[in-house]
This record gives sequence, C-alpha cells and structure tokens, in this order.
Amino acid sequence: AFNLIVKTDDGGKTWKPWMHRIDNVNGYSLHAIAEADGDVYIVGELGLLLRLDRTQGRFVTMDSPYAGSYFGVAGKPGTVFIFGLRGNVFRSRDKGKTWQALKQEMEAALVGGTFLDDGRLVLVSNAGHVLISADDGDSFTRIPGSTMKLLSGVASLDDGAVVVVGTRGVQPLNLKAPAK
Repeated sequence: AFNLIVKTDDGGKTWKPWMHRIDNVNGYSLHAIAEADGDVYIVGELGLLLRLDRTQGRFVTMDSPYAGSYFGVAGKPGTVFIFGLRGNVFRSRDKGKTWQALKQEMEAALVGGTFLDDGRLVLVSNAGHVLISADDGDSFTRIPGSTMKLLSGVASLDDGAVVVVGTRGVQPLNLKAPAK
C-alpha cells in the first residue's frame, strides 16, 4: 500500500527500501508485480503502470491505457496482459508501447491471472468468476468450477490445473483442455 516496495538480495534474510527507485510521486498503492515477456512490471491504483528499467535500476512510469486501478499483470513471451477494475483487460505485444482493450462479458474486478502450460490465459474476479482464453485474449469463456464467491488470486499447477485463492481458502480447479 501507498508505494511501499522493498527488495532482497539474500533470499529474504534482509530487506532494503526501494521507494526511492519507483516513479510514483503521488504514492499510489502498488497492487501487483510480475515478470512478463522478459521485463518486470508493477500495476496499481488510478492507472499506475510501471516497468523496471534495468539500466537505471528503477521502475519508470509507462503510458497507461486506463485511468482506473489495475490488480494484476501476466505475461508470456511476446505478450503482456494487465487487468483490473470493471473487468478491464489490456494486451500489449510490444512491451507496453501500445495496448489493446480486450472484450469479455463481465464487469467485476479482475484480481488474478496466470497462464497454463498449454498457453491458455486464466483470469479470476473478486466476484468468483473464472475466465479462460485459448486465443491470446481475443475471446474469453466464463467457466464453472469455483464455489467461492470472493476470489483474490490464481496460480497454475501442472497438467491444466490451477488453484484459486479467496476468502474461504484455497481450491484446486481442473481446467484440462477438451480432447479433440
């Protein structure tokens, strides 16, 4: 919260403040940090979008396609996704120089995302929705599975499975692709 960021170089034994290494003059909250397409991104409130400039050793501001809050970032080689309030999802195929708004049919906040081993993108909402895209975000399908109403994250496992995390704990979901 409020621009708090720390760094460790020894596996978590000691931590150093990094607030001075982030372009966030308004002190907006930082909601997610992730490596995506070979870069490290931070997303946060009020459209905050940053990427690590390794030569400067600091996170620098990027042009944001949306003024609302982001809650997550996910990526794979050649593609970065950012997502957040009101179901907004954006995709960049040029390391964040340009962003494309993606369509999906729900407006709850998207709070977690991951890729499955087969390349499918999974997003979860704070309202318990699980969305999956098999075409790089061109379309999303809402899938049944989670019995939790308030989700806060998702992580991929082996063999087409994920775990979702929410107010009721952790729940595994099998998202194996249908046989062709």
